Amino acid sequence: MEFEIRANMADVSARLASVASEQIPFATALALTWTAKDVLAAEKRTMGQVFDRPTPFSKNAFQVVPATKTRLVASVVQKTATGTSHPRNWFNPQVHGGTRRHKAFERHLIAVGAMPSNLYAVPSRACPKDAYGNVRGSVIMQILSDLGAQAVDVWQNASARSRRRNRRERFFLLKASNTPLAIAINKGGRLVVYFNYVRTPNYRKRFPFYEVGQSVGEALAATNFRKAFTTAIASRRRG
Repeated sequence: MEFEIRANMADVSARLASVASEQIPFATALALTWTAKDVLAAEKRTMGQVFDRPTPFSKNAFQVVPATKTRLVASVVQKTATGTSHPRNWFNPQVHGGTRRHKAFERHLIAVGAMPSNLYAVPSRACPKDAYGNVRGSVIMQILSDLGAQAVDVWQNASARSRRRNRRERFFLLKASNTPLAIAINKGGRLVVYFNYVRTPNYRKRFPFYEVGQSVGEALAATNFRKAFTTAIASRRRG
């Protein structure tokens, strides 16, 4: 996912050939960068409108790559990250629709045979969630530990108190014909399902990333260039 704002230098230069033409690349780069920042701000506002309580990680998943006098392209791009923390693993299905990749949690389950590789784990309403509606990390860690899928270093680094607390109730698999269907826990004699296994989930397009970028770019690029050109001329006079 990337939105680029480019300048047609031939057109810009022809229009301003008689007015401080040496300042045009600087003004253009400045205007493109300002416009990209406007796009980024609009994308963040849109996240708050289409998603339920987006996390700070989601809101800050994009950054502006500024334009320069020698590279007249400003971009709004996803920040680089590794593994499952990469923004594309969460945003791309929301932008394009379709399916998502298995999360690290699911890959651990699949690796130890606790979940079929063609299924996905979807939290139930009973599963405890944080302020952003995501499953609590402590719950994920306990499930992986109880099902034998927990990464050893993570579990060993947990406090002794945390390990004792998480051992009071154990998670187990609900199966049918020896096929895992859900993850549940026994709470005081009451069976509570935390995760259901489902077929490949299909997501509808929810986040109009490119549409927002196009709209903001068209609305503000000209205004930003006029301001940037004034700034460029002023800086030239000061120099």
